[in-house]
Amino acid sequence: MKKRIIIGVFVLLFVSVGLLVYIGQNNKKTGELFYSGTIEATQARLSFQVPGRISTVNVEEG
Repeated sequence: MKKRIIIGVFVLLFVSVGLLVYIGQNNKKTGELFYSGTIEATQARLSFQVPGRISTVNVEEG
């Protein structure tokens, strides 16, 4: 009898957590699109505290 109560509590807990996650995911759908990925930058604007020019760049892309 005690095992049934413990199993019932765990089943109820898992169902309630699953329901909360499901409801939380549905509330986020506002018509906005979300994508994940990498965007390659080809230009950069840099600002330095010391004026001057860069003579060499000792790194390669990658």
